[in-house]
Amino acid sequence: MKILHVAGLHLRQEWFEWVSGRVASAHLDLVAVSGDLLDVTSTVPLPKQQEIVRAWIENLRRTPVVICSGNHDGGLDLASLRESGAIVAVDGETWNHDGLRIGVSGWDTAPVMNCDILVTHAPPCGCACAASGDRDHGDLEHADALRGGEGPELILAGHIHQPQRRHCRFPPIDPFCTVLVPGFCDAPVPNHWVIDTEKKRAMSESGDVVKI
Repeated sequence: MKILHVAGLHLRQEWFEWVSGRVASAHLDLVAVSGDLLDVTSTVPLPKQQEIVRAWIENLRRTPVVICSGNHDGGLDLASLRESGAIVAVDGETWNHDGLRIGVSGWDTAPVMNCDILVTHAPPCGCACAASGDRDHGDLEHADALRGGEGPELILAGHIHQPQRRHCRFPPIDPFCTVLVPGFCDAPVPNHWVIDTEKKRAMSESGDVVKI
């Protein structure tokens, strides 16, 4: 399974277009969006922001998409966006592909742990991917569930723009999972990961390769 993982697109049209182009030019089995499609700091009215996102989602119709809500997405009607036909799972739902169970857990929603891969907004509290500067911006519920021995082998998260690390293992004792966070960079191409579950590796836009 080949997954394109992005997060924090924040209504940037050039990033939406890049994802659309990647979907059109590469064989992908899934696009995973870890929240923050909208931008609460934008001067674009919320209804217009939703129109832009809806048009983008409809353009991705050829590839399945899972989306979790982010802290910027309070006005985003994910249930309505599902009518586009491209979205296969949103907050609280799961999707199966070739024996892999993909769970989706959004901002301020209960953890979805009965899955192989979790698409969520905030990474688990206490891991390097959740740390930015001297603060931990992670999700405590997810961290507690993982320490209890539950959960996926891979977490695709967002939320943290400048994480201490963009990939890490959590918790530091077995069983652990791999956490990936794209991070944020003001560039024409959004930070992202491309995950190959058969080869068990992930590659970032800068060429970093991580075993998963």
